[in-house]
Amino acid sequence: MALLTPINALGTQFLIEIWDDVREETLESARTRLELLLSQFESNYSRFKPDSYISLLNRNKHIDNPPPELVTLLNMGITMYDQTRGIHNLMVGETLINNGYDTNYSFQAKQSLVEIPNPHEVLTITNEQITLNRGQIDIGGYGKGVVIDLLASILKDEFALQYFLINGGGDMYGTTQNGLPITLYLEHPTEANTYLGTVQILNQGFAASSPHKRTWVHADTTYHHIIDTTGNQKFQSKPDASFITCHSAVHADIFATVALLVETDTMLQFAENYELGVATFALPATIHTNQAFNLQSLS
Repeated sequence: MALLTPINALGTQFLIEIWDDVREETLESARTRLELLLSQFESNYSRFKPDSYISLLNRNKHIDNPPPELVTLLNMGITMYDQTRGIHNLMVGETLINNGYDTNYSFQAKQSLVEIPNPHEVLTITNEQITLNRGQIDIGGYGKGVVIDLLASILKDEFALQYFLINGGGDMYGTTQNGLPITLYLEHPTEANTYLGTVQILNQGFAASSPHKRTWVHADTTYHHIIDTTGNQKFQSKPDASFITCHSAVHADIFATVALLVETDTMLQFAENYELGVATFALPATIHTNQAFNLQSLS
């Protein structure tokens, strides 16, 4: 097995394991190519980069002659808004900023509530121009999944690699380990060095999410990066962690967040519609899975 030197990008660390029998020169070339893509993607689409397309659109409210990749990314966000019944919403940027998760990482929340708009009502996308009537876009809820799928395509198509695992801070895509399924360990959301079980992936994406992993406190209130777009105040028993397997990293990324915000019956409908494996965990010690997930105990 070869482990490429870690690449720091998008606020996390990307680890790539390769099981192909491959020359060192090829590994170095692959790492250089992946690092370049990650750097370009972050520069172009991170809300935290002041000159990114996302920042320019949020600030100026329009982009003329946008690059095709930006058009594709934003249209993907609107499609996933529709497919998740409005739960995944790329218009959460203003709420994140209002909660203190801003470009300066101030973690100083404001007291005013911010409406999360319907992207169909505020965002107009054509090949000639993108306009944003109001609000702030953030593609953090699916950008990392997008880039992991792009990295996988590069390894397959440009370097003819068959056996690898890409791990971008817990969001992953793996082919096989020399033809065998890849075993992943499911991390406990609050207890360090503790695992809930394992799952195997085979040419699949994987993502985990938890409101406990990125939190901050301001004025005696705890905030996290999971924005509840449902407005369902009756749903009190939200999971403390979710784990998703899917055909792509981007869909796993999106539905890992969705699984934290919807009730079990709704999530099972999504699982059936989009061929997801789903496991959720609620403290103190309850795990729920659907048949597609095949959670294995570590005992």
